[in-house]
Amino acid sequence: VALDFDVKNNRIFWTDTRNDSIYTSDLNGENSKLILGQGLSTPDGIAYDWVSDTIYWSDMGTHVIGATKSDGAYTRNIIAFDENDNPRALVVDPEHGMLYFTDWGTNSGIFSAWLDGSEVKKIVTQYIQWPNGLTIDRNAQVLYWVDAKEDVLERVNVDGSDRQTLTEMPDSHSFALTLYFDSSGDINKKKILFTDWRTKSIIEVKL
Repeated sequence: VALDFDVKNNRIFWTDTRNDSIYTSDLNGENSKLILGQGLSTPDGIAYDWVSDTIYWSDMGTHVIGATKSDGAYTRNIIAFDENDNPRALVVDPEHGMLYFTDWGTNSGIFSAWLDGSEVKKIVTQYIQWPNGLTIDRNAQVLYWVDAKEDVLERVNVDGSDRQTLTEMPDSHSFALTLYFDSSGDINKKKILFTDWRTKSIIEVKL
């Protein structure tokens, strides 16, 4: 359902909701390994902290956000939710020690916390229902998300200020998204790519 990658070591990590597991492999798909196969129910989101070599995941079935080293060591739950909460997408900002995540349950919104799970704060509180995908521009300290119920792509500063709707997407069911920078290295040439379950496509939005 979700994936992230380790650029330094050319690895990817992903969650598998069919087997309720977390896996890793080389970028070419070889050397696939199971990282976690027990204690998970519906692992949705995943994010990799390359500084501490830690994988974070959200589990809608057990209503937690957990963390583990990339080899499966030191596994623990860092945030526990009520049974009506549904944590989903995750992104990390290791340089600032921050974790950001979405919830599409009864307390839907976008939240921040320290990487140890402490000091949870709700930074987007209104007019948000199914925030399925989340990504971050770490240089600009801006979060982007797609909402499959409101049918919008939006952005907000990490402190919750300057929220903007970038585009409306009627008749879509947006899910995952990422921020792509132009190969020229120009930080002003960037775009959002997101998946659409309804049209079974990947859609590009230039910023």
